[in-house]
Formats: sequence, structure tokens, C-alpha cells
Amino acid sequence: MKNHKAKAVVQTAVEYGIVTSTSKTFKPNATIPRQEAASYVYRVLTLSGVQPMDAKLSGSTDKWALDSVKTIVALRLYGPEIKPKKDGTVNYQSKKIMKRQEAAALIAKTINVNL
Repeated sequence: MKNHKAKAVVQTAVEYGIVTSTSKTFKPNATIPRQEAASYVYRVLTLSGVQPMDAKLSGSTDKWALDSVKTIVALRLYGPEIKPKKDGTVNYQSKKIMKRQEAAALIAKTINVNL
């Protein structure tokens, strides 16, 4: 990210613990799975005092992302691509690559969360 225009913003996110990595690199133009985006938003929410929330998930979510995805689902921070089932379970499609419009919905809904 040495010469990337978002370097300062990403550095701030790293310093606040919003973006974490086991490697020393960050690929700002890479695609990310929905569970990774959920983890970034979840960390922002926890900085605002939001505690982990529970939700009934279906589908596959990695263990490291469970609190993030459950909280995102409990707060209904997703767009129309996610359809809760009649039994209340939600497949967040955690391992699917997040599209720009899905990211926009996640961000917009997060901004409007009443804490």
C-alpha cells in the first residue's frame, strides 16, 4: 500500500483494530468474502459499544467470523439478497464474495443503526 491513495485510511483502521491480518500485507483492491466485510463492520460497531448478538444461521460461516455474522444478521444489516427463512434462520452467504452494491447496503444500514 506504499503509494495507495487509501493508505492513511487503512492505517487508521489497522490502528483501531478494525482491519486485522495474520500477514503484513493488505490488498485494497482484492475482493473479500461477506464474512470478512461483516467482521470489519462488527469491529466498528463494538467500538461504539455494541455487544455480540445472536442469530440463527444456516449455511457455512468460519468460526472466527461467527460473532460478526450473527451480530450483522441480528441487526439486519444486509440487503435484499439475504432472505430469512420461515423458521427464522438466515443464510448470510458468508463465504460468497461481496458485491459493491451489497457492501453499500451494509455500510448504509450500519450508519443508520440506533445504538
